[in-house]
Amino acid sequence: MGAFLIHMELNLPPGTTPERERELYDAEAETARPYLDSGMFARCWREPGTRNHWALWDVPDAEVIHCAYTSFPMFPWMTIKVIPLCVNPNDPGEPARDLPELRMTWAGLNEHYRAHRAEQHVSAIGEGGSVDLTEHVSIHKHPHGSTPEEIHFMVDGQKLCEIGPDVNLNGEPKAAKYIDFLAEWEGKPVSHRKWEARIRQDNRLLHPDYATALASGRARF
Repeated sequence: MGAFLIHMELNLPPGTTPERERELYDAEAETARPYLDSGMFARCWREPGTRNHWALWDVPDAEVIHCAYTSFPMFPWMTIKVIPLCVNPNDPGEPARDLPELRMTWAGLNEHYRAHRAEQHVSAIGEGGSVDLTEHVSIHKHPHGSTPEEIHFMVDGQKLCEIGPDVNLNGEPKAAKYIDFLAEWEGKPVSHRKWEARIRQDNRLLHPDYATALASGRARF
C-alpha cells in the first residue's frame, strides 16, 4: 500500500441553496463510507473557514483515488491535487526497524528471553534477569511477582509496556494477551513512539485504545 496526501478545493456553484448543499454532503458521506470503513480513506482535515480538505489515503496506487473522487457527487466542483508520499526513516511514528526477524509479541519475546538466559544481567535500573535486545532495548520478567510470565519491555531505562502471555499461566491476575503501554515511568513521560509502533504492528493492534476500536468501522483482530 502507498500513502497519498490529497488537497481538495471545493467551490459549489453560486446560488446553491442550503437544502441542496445538505443533500450533496449527505450523498458525499454515503459514497465515501466504503473507503472510510476499509481504511483507504485514512484521515481528513478541513481548512478553517473553507470547504477545502486535506486527506490521507492508504491505497495501492493513485488510480484508486481517481476512481473514488470521480464517484463523489460534488466532484464537478472540486479541484484536486494528489501528492505521493514515501517513508521518512526519521518519522517518529514509523515502527522501529531493528531486529526485523524478531516479532515483538509475547511468544516471540518469550522465546528470545529463554534462548538468551545465559546472557541475563542486572540492568542499569537494577532489574535482575534482563536480556538485551539492542543497545537501548531490554526485556525482563519478575519470576517471584504476581505476574511471573509478564514481559517488561524497556527502552533506555524506561518501561514502555508490559506484555502478558497468550494464555493465563500460573493463575496470573490479568487477562491473557494484554499489552499495557505506560504513559509515564518514574514521573517522566514515556514517548518511545517507534518501539510502541513496532509492538502495535507486530501484535496487529490497529487502534490506540479500546474506545477508539469500538467506534471504528474497520476490521479488528
